[in-house]
Amino acid sequence: MALCERPHDGAWRPEQERGVSGCERQGDPWRAPTALLWYLFLGIGVAPENAFEQLRYVADVVTQDALVNSPYFITVGYAAFLGAFCYFKRRACGSDERTAQNAALHLALIGLVAFLPFPMMLFTHASGIPTAHLRHFVYALGGIKMLAWLYLVISVTRYYAFGHETVFGGRAPHEEWVRGHAAPVTPEEVSREEESE
Repeated sequence: MALCERPHDGAWRPEQERGVSGCERQGDPWRAPTALLWYLFLGIGVAPENAFEQLRYVADVVTQDALVNSPYFITVGYAAFLGAFCYFKRRACGSDERTAQNAALHLALIGLVAFLPFPMMLFTHASGIPTAHLRHFVYALGGIKMLAWLYLVISVTRYYAFGHETVFGGRAPHEEWVRGHAAPVTPEEVSREEESE
């Protein structure tokens, strides 16, 4: 079975009734504009403090009148959006509730790390930090943030440019192994396990 195929287990799926799978997007004219919006989204997310300050400057909002005074609003909002996007993609491709929630939480945590406010100019000045362990901490923190951000950029590129629909919506290869080796979780599975023994 392909990674993003709907299972033929007889279970009803809303997309089966409509005749459309959330995984199949060949020939979608919105693919390129959506990818550009994602890249804008990721570009703002890599430096949320700069984007936040620029938005306040463009809107001519002073600190006293601002409803939100922290770039963490962008960080948390973007991470929540990533998690919700992953969750709904997984559900559209036939993943069960728990698997979709786990994947969404995983991607939201990566998003939190990738979109943390971290002044990139700190990299250029980090060599001047006299304490070695603080200098290494700054390099490690910035490196982890950039690796998480690059992971998201690569995932979006794979999804939109190369058509790998399984990036956000399909089952990961290890899920089948986990499903085959996991302890039964429902009474029906427990009774089937007992009958097979």
